[in-house]
Amino acid sequence: MKVVTQTNNKDVSCRVVASWFEELEARDMPTRLLEEWTGYPLDHLQDVSNWIAWEGYHRLMTEAATFMSDKDFEERGAAYTNSRWARPFTLIARLLFSGTDLFFWLGGPRGPNQFLFKCLKTEMVEVEPRVLTLSFGTKEGYGPPPRGLLFVNKGSLTTLPRIVGLPDAAVTLTINEDGSAFYRVEVPEGGGQLARIRRGLLRPFMARAAAHELQEAYEQLQGQFQKLEEEIEYRRKIEAVLEEKQAKLIATNQELERFAYIVSHDLKAPLRGIRNLTMWLTEELEPVLTEDSEEYLTLLEKRVERMEALIAGILAFSRSGRMKMQIETVAMTSFVKDVLMSLAIPEGFTIEIEPDMPTLTTDVLRLEQVLANLISNGIKYNDKEVGRVVISGEERGDFCVLAVSDNGVGIAAEHHEKVFEIFETLQGVDTADSTGVGLAIVKKIIEDVGGKIEVESEVGVGTVMRVWWPKEIGEAKQAGG
Repeated sequence: MKVVTQTNNKDVSCRVVASWFEELEARDMPTRLLEEWTGYPLDHLQDVSNWIAWEGYHRLMTEAATFMSDKDFEERGAAYTNSRWARPFTLIARLLFSGTDLFFWLGGPRGPNQFLFKCLKTEMVEVEPRVLTLSFGTKEGYGPPPRGLLFVNKGSLTTLPRIVGLPDAAVTLTINEDGSAFYRVEVPEGGGQLARIRRGLLRPFMARAAAHELQEAYEQLQGQFQKLEEEIEYRRKIEAVLEEKQAKLIATNQELERFAYIVSHDLKAPLRGIRNLTMWLTEELEPVLTEDSEEYLTLLEKRVERMEALIAGILAFSRSGRMKMQIETVAMTSFVKDVLMSLAIPEGFTIEIEPDMPTLTTDVLRLEQVLANLISNGIKYNDKEVGRVVISGEERGDFCVLAVSDNGVGIAAEHHEKVFEIFETLQGVDTADSTGVGLAIVKKIIEDVGGKIEVESEVGVGTVMRVWWPKEIGEAKQAGG
């Protein structure tokens, strides 16, 4: 037998244990069994100011269940209303309480159980006049209450109305799967004579208190309505400001689009004149042109071509965020093949599409522009005798990850971020087809739809452009959600 002496676990009052001494003596059983069951010495258990741990009480009730039936435990609970502890409450209860009042005071969350058991969790509700429900369980971490305690509680609830001179209550016990209990209690009508007198004498004061409470509630509602009206007015002002700013933003975008078109037109006109003048000079002076003069005219023509490409790139970049969506469901394998049909692929260059590409419901115009640009770069910047581009795709969460790999010139690590900046190019200034705009447009389109682009590359080995493209974007996402 293990007996402990510490008293730091104050879960159950020894007042609960005290009556078990009489129970065992009545059954001719040695009281020392309480030491064995609870783990506490007898002198500790006999002092009603002491406490024991929940585990010790639970063992006591478990052992008691070996020689007591559910009915025995219920009768034990019923006897509490005639015990010594109940007598001091009788006079007070008959003065103050009806049957229902008594249950909420003694049988509910503020009753003796909460002072005798610090680990219980109860909730009492009056579901209809004189019909109460009581949820009875333990706080988190204590485990279910012993079955015997549930029937002790049923007996106490049944005979509780006797304290105010009423018949027994009708109590139904339901034991839940987790070991907690649910009681339905039908309380007898009425109360002691003094309770009725108390209600009669206090009725005017109670009515006055109720009127005061109603007035306070009305004033609180008025304050809440006023706050609600202020909130609605504030939101209306915010919406008006947002609508005004949105209108200004639309007007600004339209103005920028007109400005870009006018500027490009005004810039292209003199460039066409310079190109034509260069051609005339070349034809007119061909018999007398020196080698240096011919090189200068060729260089001038390349600069004009580059300037035209830059203007076209600026227009494409400014319009990339204003493209209308064209939502379609596409199988990526056939979609990539369609993109390749629009590109100029050199003879002998190999393009591979890996199998098992996913199917997407997406904006096909934006996705086509991204893939076309990346594949074109893989072809354009390839110095190998046998060029090769591989396109692959797989699903990862909410994204489709598309990869365009090539065996081209590669990009140095220090330039991996730089290549996505507008007008940044790793080629010479006289290369007309390298304006530094293409990858900037690609990144802008991808980020606008909520994706991202990553680059892996090694100089002389090749490059992998990996695009995280959302499975659903914009109107497609709204339609699916």
